[in-house]
Amino acid sequence: MPTHKIDPVKLEGLLRRYRPAALSREGGLGSVEMLMLCPFHADTRASFSLNLSKGVGRCFACPSGKQGHTVEETIAKLESKTLSQVKSLLLAEGVYIKETKEKIKQDKTARFDACPVTLEQLDGWTRALCSNAPLMADITGSTGWTMETIKKFKIGHNGTAYTIPIINDGKVLNVRFYKPKGAPKYSGIDGHNNVFLWPSDGLKQSGSVWLVEGEKDCILANQVGLNALTFTNGAGSFATEYLEQFRGRDVNIMYDIDTAGRAGAQNAAGLLQRVANSVRVIDIPVAGLPPNGDFTDFIHGTGHDVIELEQVVNMTDPFKPADNRTKVQVTDDVIDTYLEDIVKTKKFYMRVRMRVRAVSLGQRSTYLVPKETHVTCNRDLGEQCQGCSANFLEQPLTLRMRPEYPEIMQMIDNDDNKQRAAIKALLDIYPKCPKVRLEFKQFMSFYPIVLIPALEKHKPHHTYLMQTAWALDVPAEMNEDYLAEAVVMHNPSTQEMVLVCYKLDKDVQAVDQFELSPEMMEDLKCFQIRPQLEKS
Repeated sequence: MPTHKIDPVKLEGLLRRYRPAALSREGGLGSVEMLMLCPFHADTRASFSLNLSKGVGRCFACPSGKQGHTVEETIAKLESKTLSQVKSLLLAEGVYIKETKEKIKQDKTARFDACPVTLEQLDGWTRALCSNAPLMADITGSTGWTMETIKKFKIGHNGTAYTIPIINDGKVLNVRFYKPKGAPKYSGIDGHNNVFLWPSDGLKQSGSVWLVEGEKDCILANQVGLNALTFTNGAGSFATEYLEQFRGRDVNIMYDIDTAGRAGAQNAAGLLQRVANSVRVIDIPVAGLPPNGDFTDFIHGTGHDVIELEQVVNMTDPFKPADNRTKVQVTDDVIDTYLEDIVKTKKFYMRVRMRVRAVSLGQRSTYLVPKETHVTCNRDLGEQCQGCSANFLEQPLTLRMRPEYPEIMQMIDNDDNKQRAAIKALLDIYPKCPKVRLEFKQFMSFYPIVLIPALEKHKPHHTYLMQTAWALDVPAEMNEDYLAEAVVMHNPSTQEMVLVCYKLDKDVQAVDQFELSPEMMEDLKCFQIRPQLEKS
C-alpha cells in the first residue's frame, strides 16, 4: 500500500501522460478506477485497473500471476525510474498529499483520569485551613497569600500538609502537598504527578505571559497582577505539547536564582523562542535573597514590588540561543606565546597567538566541515523521546559551529557519517536515532599545513620543531611567515597535539616586508668596502 495519502484528481492527470486513452469508471464505495494497458507485460487490451484513491492496481492478465501493483511500482515501470525517484516525482506533482502534523488542541488533561480527590473534598480542606488561625498565620506569613487568593485557588490543609490542587477546566488532575519545612517540600498523588501547565486559563488572557518556577511562586505572581503560569513538577519540567499555545506571545521566564533554576530557565527559553514573539529570561535581583531565592522571596520576603520587576524586564534583552553547545569552554582571551612553549605550558583548549612559518602544505586533502546544520525530528508532536535533550518541533534547530571550538576536531579528517555522529553527540541525541535528520547548509574548509617557529630577533631561544595544523578557509603559502591565532587541541583519533588556525596574517616582521631605516643604514656602513685610492 502507498505510504502517503493520494490526490485522485492529480494522480489521474499524471497517468494520462502515459495512457491518454485510459478509461475512467466508478469503483466500489464511490471510488474511481482507471482502466488501461498494463505496463508490466505486452498488453493488447486494457486489462490493468488502478484505484485512484487507494493507489493500488491489478492486472487480470499478467503472465507472472502477480495482480497487485502499487502506484509507485506502476509509474516506476512507465518512467523507467527507481521507487525513490518516483516518490520524489509524486511529491513534486502534488499527487502525494503532505499531511501536516496538526497540534492536538485537546488539552493534555484529557489523557489522564481524574485523581481520587473530589472538588467537595478540596472545599473541605479549604474550610479547614481558613478556620485554623495558626495554620493561616503560618502559610500567609511564609508565602504572602491573602485569604482571597487561598479561596480562589482552593488551597487547603488535609491535617498533614497544605494542599494545592491542580485543576484544569474543572477537572482535578492532582494535588500538590506542600510542607514549607518538611522533606520533601512538595509531593503529589501517586500515578498523577504528570507535568501540567497550570493554571489552565493563564494563556486565555492578553498581554505578557510570566512563566515561573513552582506553584507557590505562581500563586503569588497571579495575586500581585501578573499573568503567571508554571509547569508542575519543578524547574526541569517542560511539556513540549503546550508549546503551540505560546505561539506569538511575549514570555518572561522568571525561575529561582539557584543553579537548577537558571538551567531550567535557559532550557525553557530555548524551546519557547521557536514559537513565541519574544522571550526574556528575567534575573531576579539577588540583593537580600538567600542562595536559592525565588519570586516569593523577592516580593514578600524583601518587600519589593512589581514595578521594580517591570524595570528589570525593560532592561533585559530578548533571549538569543547560543551558536553551539560546545562541551569544552574556550575563553576569548588570546595568549601571546611561542610555538615551542605550547606543550611545556600546557595551553590545551586555549587561544594562542604566535609567529610561525609554514614549511609544508601537508599531504592530506582539504576537508569540508559543516558550519551550519539544520536538525529536524519527525516524531509526532507531543511525544517527547525519553533521554533526548533536543525537544525538536516542526521548526528545525539550527546548529552553528565555530572553528575555535574543540568539537571541530571530531569533524575534520572524518567522513560524512562520523561528522553526523559528532553532531548528534554534541546535541545528546542517540547516535542511531531513526527520527532525527541533519541537513548541512554551510561549510568551512580546512587546509592541512605544517608549521615551524619563525625566527625572531628578540626571542630568548630558538628550538626547531614541526607542528601539524589545520588552517581555516585560506590556504597558507609555503615558506612564508605568519602571525597565527589558533586553539590548541588534540586529534581524537591519535591524541596528538594539533593546532586549529582560525586566523593567519602575513607576519609584518617577515623578510619581504622588511624596510631599512636610516638608523640601520648608519649601523651597516661598517660593512661597506672602501674604494681603493688611485695611484699617482
